[in-house]
Amino acid sequence: MCAALAVVAGVIAQLSRVLGVAIQAIVPWLSFPAPLPWFLGIMVAVALFRRPGVALITGFLGMVASAGGLVLVGGIIIELVFLTGRYRRWSPARYYLAAGLIAVVNFGFMYLYADFTTLPILVQILAFLIRLGLYLGYAWLALWTTAQLERAGIHGVSKARSAS
Repeated sequence: MCAALAVVAGVIAQLSRVLGVAIQAIVPWLSFPAPLPWFLGIMVAVALFRRPGVALITGFLGMVASAGGLVLVGGIIIELVFLTGRYRRWSPARYYLAAGLIAVVNFGFMYLYADFTTLPILVQILAFLIRLGLYLGYAWLALWTTAQLERAGIHGVSKARSAS
């Protein structure tokens, strides 16, 4: 299941590259890298399994599937957020925190493109706010998807383990 979700992350990362070209044509200041849900599969895996290392494994496999390191970076960030709680707290707030941190790191990558640094500061702030809002929405989507999978009978962990 973890590998399947990693492939989902990898496929979304590949689609992000293609859609990034379209975004670049329409809104070039928002396209590097495209603010798409490439870390969604990783978050769903973590929400289902609630075990140490799941984000790293899923991120690594997603990186291999997509031939892109950004998926692994997302997995590392998600893993670190849950490590700070010693893997005992799986509250939705942690998923939103991870999404926010991914947005910050992803936004930082935008400064590697010379054209972005020449934009007015208000456009740069708008680019960050759009990215942050989208990524928080993706975290909500990951939690909703996990709830739907669990309602359908797909459980990654026992009820006793998930109570914490």
